[in-house]
Amino acid sequence: MYRLGDHLLVRLPRTPDNAKAVRKERTWLPRLAPHLPCRIPEPVHEGVPGPAFPLAWSVYRWIDGDEAGPASVTDRAAFGSDLATVVRSLRSVPLMGATRQGGLSWYRGGGLRACDRWISGCFDACRTVQGLVHGQRRLLRLLDLRRMGCARLLDRTGQGVRLHGHRPPGRSGRLQPGLLLLRRPAGPVAR
Repeated sequence: MYRLGDHLLVRLPRTPDNAKAVRKERTWLPRLAPHLPCRIPEPVHEGVPGPAFPLAWSVYRWIDGDEAGPASVTDRAAFGSDLATVVRSLRSVPLMGATRQGGLSWYRGGGLRACDRWISGCFDACRTVQGLVHGQRRLLRLLDLRRMGCARLLDRTGQGVRLHGHRPPGRSGRLQPGLLLLRRPAGPVAR
């Protein structure tokens, strides 16, 4: 993403998969905006693939704000409350025909059972690494907790809701385009 003057932002995806996300944003961001208590990126131009840039791209209105961090968040309780309000609002927005689709939909926003065997194998492989320090071994023991009761969370079902997927490190505290997922409401949510 690149600033374009004082009022705009250009999103130039680096991969074809990210270009698909740009197309999805063009459809869904304007539909979500009226349902949320904060401003979200507003698409103002749809760039098409061409000789100068081979993927779909977009221009959005810039939203002023500071990156969330120790220097900018002086009242953590208020920040947390504001963030919770946005997430609750996002989860209450009607799906408006949205479905989980695409190459990553087998695990993004879905049940965890599809990943369980693979993740278990990764944890088991970590146990065989020579030279693990005490803290790493303790972490592996804590991860075993998922085998002692978390398995019941693996296949929650229910009507889907919208969920803001994540706020990558180094990104601003504003909602970023391209990070919206669908998930089942009763499934585990990272805190």
